[in-house]
Amino acid sequence: MQKFNVFQKNNLLVGTHLAIEIPSSSPELRAFVIIGSYIEASRGARRPSKFLNADHQDLRFWLRKYEITKKLLASNDLDIHESQLENFVYMNGFQNIETLEEKSCEYVDDFSSINVAWKLNISLFD
Repeated sequence: MQKFNVFQKNNLLVGTHLAIEIPSSSPELRAFVIIGSYIEASRGARRPSKFLNADHQDLRFWLRKYEITKKLLASNDLDIHESQLENFVYMNGFQNIETLEEKSCEYVDDFSSINVAWKLNISLFD
């Protein structure tokens, strides 16, 4: 099983989303996996602390995998609805990075290409 490197783990701990483009099921589509974290609080989810030495006891992780048509991406329409995505998968509530790694292995063959989401220059991450 693949493991996240220190850079990837540290980014997840401070709430920075990671992303990778993966092979799509069709030449007309592009596929992505985005992973991130949140704090599970009594009033709902909130963003993690930006400090690595913060308490991460309530930190939870999520994974989103989807495909989107190249035509829709080219339109620069920033208001894309979930119903426009294909093969959409969303899982959350993972209590540790190891579980997130296991689930990520289902979609990603090579973890070394996972990077901070903004480097993909796609606006569908939140």
